[in-house]
Amino acid sequence: MESERAVITLGRWPGAGDTEQGDTLPAYRELARVLGQWLYQNTAPRTSEETCRWERRFLD
Repeated sequence: MESERAVITLGRWPGAGDTEQGDTLPAYRELARVLGQWLYQNTAPRTSEETCRWERRFLD
């Protein structure tokens, strides 16, 4: 891997979460908060509200 890249893992397998069961993936939310300043923001004119919510799902 090149020196300007990094890999971050939050466990052996990705978490699925289940908001109905109260599993809101706190580790993913914390990582999103820490990396929030580097979050990709889609600025295409056709970006829907739903797409914006999906991109920020761990921050909101």
